Amino acid sequence: MQLNLSDTPTNTMRLPFLNLRWGGIFAGLSVGIACNLLLLLVGVSIGLGVFDVNKMATPENAGSIAAMIWNIVTMIIAAFVGGYVAARSAGMHRASDGVLHGAVSWGVTMLVSAFMATSAISAAFGSLFSMGMSSNVNPTATREATTSIQAGDRQAAVDSLRTRLGLSSDQAGRVVDQALIAAGHPEAASPAGREEAEQASKTAATITSSLSAAVGLSLLAAIGGGLLGARGTRRSMGHIEKRHTQTGELSGL
Repeated sequence: MQLNLSDTPTNTMRLPFLNLRWGGIFAGLSVGIACNLLLLLVGVSIGLGVFDVNKMATPENAGSIAAMIWNIVTMIIAAFVGGYVAARSAGMHRASDGVLHGAVSWGVTMLVSAFMATSAISAAFGSLFSMGMSSNVNPTATREATTSIQAGDRQAAVDSLRTRLGLSSDQAGRVVDQALIAAGHPEAASPAGREEAEQASKTAATITSSLSAAVGLSLLAAIGGGLLGARGTRRSMGHIEKRHTQTGELSGL
């Protein structure tokens, strides 16, 4: 008897990264970004609807906090939807495949979002730089102010900006305070300038911490969406197999 090796069953082992279905990942990417934009537009429309000019300067105004919370919620919901669509579109029923597709879809979405944000910021700074270069700036004032700032002489820098550029004392003082702190001479800045810089640093730290927490929660949401999508695929396959079994039993009668 001759053994045909082509008829023998073989068990092929695929590495995890080879199980990726990029069609499903791009589907999750598209739906996740679209869901994020939709929710952001909803938030903007609600914010414009409740906007009140008279309350802008009041300390009780919590518009910025509400906007930050809404952005975090939007990011989490979009990540969950994107992970679910990625796993369900991949058609793979294992839980590990759902986690993999949800996480990869989240990663691609973060990279695309970061690229878009970086491009927008670069374009904005480029336009501001072009406007600044086209304006008539006195090079003598800039040189004198820079020399005074490097020497830590606040008053000389303020006087130079006031006389050469026509800035007010408050405007020149704020500019010089920021430049002194950036140049490594915080002791030469005014107490108000140091306090403003410290407050700005605390605000930046709070925003960074909130953004880090939002990114971590969005990853968990994407993984949860991927697990749910894989479970839905497994349930659908179970219904199909049950239907085929019932059809085979009826045809055998």
